[in-house]
Amino acid sequence: MKVDMTHMMQSLPGKSTGTANAASDKSQADSFAKALEKAAEKQDSKELKAAAQQFESYFLHHMLKQMRSTVPKSDLMPTSFAEEIYQDMLDQEYSTLMAEGKGIGLADLIYKQLKETR
Repeated sequence: MKVDMTHMMQSLPGKSTGTANAASDKSQADSFAKALEKAAEKQDSKELKAAAQQFESYFLHHMLKQMRSTVPKSDLMPTSFAEEIYQDMLDQEYSTLMAEGKGIGLADLIYKQLKETR
């Protein structure tokens, strides 16, 4: 099963325009695509579920990033570049933990849909 993530990447809201973030986004999408292809080749339900959770984590990370971008910045407490990087890494970890737990149900829906199409 060949997975093309380009249309998915373009349709996600808040797609980053920075070079580093764009490279990270592409890396995450490629990682998901490879995990999905590997699960499809082996026809392994556990790997398919892990790939679905990985995509949910990716989606949640973008959602958190967009939510955080709506909060007005204050001159009272300026943020440094290092703090922004740390915040992004923290959001990524939060999204991974949320997806590994109950999540928002996206991984379950993706898993069911992909399992039916095999």
